[in-house]
Amino acid sequence: MKILSFKSIIIFIITILILYSAYWIFLSTKLKSEINRFANESNIISYDSIKITGFPYRMEAQIKNLNINEEIQDSSFRTFSPLVKVDINPINLKKIVVRTKIIESHINMNDVFLDISMEEVRSAITTRDNTLSEIIIAINKADIKFNNLE
Repeated sequence: MKILSFKSIIIFIITILILYSAYWIFLSTKLKSEINRFANESNIISYDSIKITGFPYRMEAQIKNLNINEEIQDSSFRTFSPLVKVDINPINLKKIVVRTKIIESHINMNDVFLDISMEEVRSAITTRDNTLSEIIIAINKADIKFNNLE
C-alpha cells in the first residue's frame, strides 16, 4: 500500500511538471506571436529577432535591434535599442517588465531637434481588463540634446 501511494505521488508530481511545461511553452509561443502581430500591425516597429527564455520561473522575450520609426509631414520620431527584454511571470500575466541597457531616440518636430540617450531603462506595466492601468518608468542615466546642443 505504501509503495502504491509513493508511486501515485511521483506520478502526480511528474504530471504537474509536464502540464506546467506545456502551459509555459503555449504561453511563450503566444507571447512571441503577439509581439510579431503588434509589430506587423503598427508598420513603424521593426526588429531583427525575438528569443523567448526564462523557463521555468518567468518568460523573457529578448528583442534584438528594436527600431521604431515614424514620419508624419514635418516631424519624425526614431528610436533604437540593441536589446529589449520583456519579462512576464507565467502565473500573473497582468504585470510586465520592459528593460534595456541603452535606448537612443531622435525627434524632429518642424526643424526642432531633440536627441535623447538613456541607459538602464526599466518600465513596469500593469494591466487591468486587458487595458493599461499603470506604467512606472525608471531611468538610470539620460542625456538630452536640444537642436544639437548639450
